[in-house]
Amino acid sequence: ANTKDPATFVRLASAQNGAGKPDEALATIAKLMAMPDLNPVVKQFADQEKARAEKLKAGAK
Repeated sequence: ANTKDPATFVRLASAQNGAGKPDEALATIAKLMAMPDLNPVVKQFADQEKARAEKLKAGAK
């Protein structure tokens, strides 16, 4: 993602998870979490997508 909008990163990670690409979603979330002054609400959604990606990666659905 060539943007600084945290919400866009969360949406991208969600789309990557939906497309069965949890490794890409985890990389997107890592970039998001590195952003300074991350909104707590955005972080909450990012944490949910991270958990979803980890489940997908483990083969659980």
